[in-house]
Amino acid sequence: MLRRLVQSLPAWARPNHTFLRQYLNDVPLSLKHYLTQQSIVIVGFSLVVIISVALLNILQRFAWSSVASELIWQVLFFPALFLQFLLSVRAMNATISAVGAEKQQQRWDSLRATEEGVALSFRARWASVYYRLAPYLTLAYLVRLVLIVGILYDLTAFRGGYLDLLIANITPTVSLLVATLLLAATMAAAVLLPFTAIGFEASLGLLFSTWFHDRVYRVIVLGVWFILRIGALIFFGTIISRFMGGIDTSDWLVWLSLVMFALLGGWGLVILQLGTFAAIWALLPNSIFLGVLLLGAVFLQALLADYCLKWAIHRAQKQE
Repeated sequence: MLRRLVQSLPAWARPNHTFLRQYLNDVPLSLKHYLTQQSIVIVGFSLVVIISVALLNILQRFAWSSVASELIWQVLFFPALFLQFLLSVRAMNATISAVGAEKQQQRWDSLRATEEGVALSFRARWASVYYRLAPYLTLAYLVRLVLIVGILYDLTAFRGGYLDLLIANITPTVSLLVATLLLAATMAAAVLLPFTAIGFEASLGLLFSTWFHDRVYRVIVLGVWFILRIGALIFFGTIISRFMGGIDTSDWLVWLSLVMFALLGGWGLVILQLGTFAAIWALLPNSIFLGVLLLGAVFLQALLADYCLKWAIHRAQKQE
């Protein structure tokens, strides 16, 4: 099955492609290596979880919930957010040196002289990001699996009538079937966001590489970009927190914050706890449709990733 899946990929995305092997020469594509890396990542993540729980207890940041799914969400939220930020950094860092590295290794002229050489090189480098980050992405999806199982478990409460209770006082009124479909759309968006976000980061890195060839400039660009990202996450996260705390906030700003927090690094973590998401439904009119909006944002992000990749290739082909 795995072999069939690999064969369905474009040639430049298959592990045996010349360019891809070249970019992954320090990453053995074996099950043993993957499991080793996965174990290291899981151990590291577990340590971050332990530290996070200890800090939250010291700071008394949360009143710990007695509901199992909410407790798990509280424990995993900040470590998962850190993991996702690390994924973003590594994805862009893996591609922002594309042009500079090829020039440094004196391969740039031969790439430009070969038909489709630059395009194949850029696409293979873009695909290599997923291979490199596979252990981290797997962990991000394991976190999502745990949280989604928590949502499904919560839905069994009150003899399966829990969702009915949650949608009883929301605006607008929707049927149970519609609410179920909208909740499914929300979970789908949270599952797709890491994949499209990594692709977008990698494409943006390739585009930046066509402007910034020197290592110093690349480091500055990366630093500024991610400082701005952290600032934006803190800003939008604070707005969401204030809104959930009952502080009066304009609806449009809350909507903007929920979407931007998801796209800039949250990747749907906020809405992967049913109690929290239901509280947003009750406080923010029409917010039950947030999952549909995020699904649209996912597809837009995928289109932007493709556009950035094509733009990067177009710019690179014209460079000396």
